[in-house]
Amino acid sequence: MEKIEFAEIELEKIDIGDERFRVSYPLEDQSLIKSIEKAGILQPLTVLKGEPYIVVTGFKRLHGAILLGYKKVPAFVVNRTEKECMLKGIYDNLNRGLNTVEKVRLVERAKYFGLSKEMVVDVMEALSMRGERNIDRSIFGLWDMEEWVKSFVATKNLSIGNTVKLLRFEREEMIKIIELLSPIHTTEGSTRELLDMLMFLKIKKGGIDFSLFKNSKSCDELRGRVKRLIHPRLTFLEEEYKRLKAACALSPNIDIKVDPFFEKDYISITIKARREKEIIEAVKKLESITNKGLMGEIIGLTSC
Repeated sequence: MEKIEFAEIELEKIDIGDERFRVSYPLEDQSLIKSIEKAGILQPLTVLKGEPYIVVTGFKRLHGAILLGYKKVPAFVVNRTEKECMLKGIYDNLNRGLNTVEKVRLVERAKYFGLSKEMVVDVMEALSMRGERNIDRSIFGLWDMEEWVKSFVATKNLSIGNTVKLLRFEREEMIKIIELLSPIHTTEGSTRELLDMLMFLKIKKGGIDFSLFKNSKSCDELRGRVKRLIHPRLTFLEEEYKRLKAACALSPNIDIKVDPFFEKDYISITIKARREKEIIEAVKKLESITNKGLMGEIIGLTSC
């Protein structure tokens, strides 16, 4: 059985710059820093025996200790091969939720330290990465990319798929895309759609004029601006829809909706009612505008 030593190690005896086993990103964790400030480092680091010591696990704790001015840190000192150390790091990290930057790093490190193909596949499956063959290899350079790229991927919690889509843009385009998406709330699906549309626009127009999207206050607003450039007819359809809806003179408890981008071939009608009489009146109103042909014109917009 391996003998594990416990020691209070001076920071100057640790090679802080050696991050060969590091997976954590970003290093700064405010909640952890506050915890260390209040109660100290409760879980010791793991370091590889030698002079200087090499950190195996506990990079965030070490970073917090440095920020707080610690002179020593508690650590378990192990005497293992690099491969064994990496295995320790992998299985420690699999127990917590990882962002895409960390997932990519974990797989890259597993390969770097010579884990078998079967073990790498097991790690990828544990990370829900669907197997190596389905992942664009360009993503394995993510760890070495500029800080603003990694920070965006981690902060927005981009999936592997959306990260690959982002990395297909040129550097200057990525900068502009990150500037657009950082201040607004986006979901996994909306991010995917925006990246797909921007790439389509780039191919169609030979480039992207990002000035047209400045000051977009929401994902829907940005999506609409991009969509109009791809499909100029969308503006005409929106104006027609507003005109026809105004002509219907609907009461507040009735609404007629179409897909915001006129992609679905149906309309939605909602009636809000507290009494049966309100439903009868709403149906009569809908029948009236249908007889005038207004309903048919609105439905016609969805098939344009």
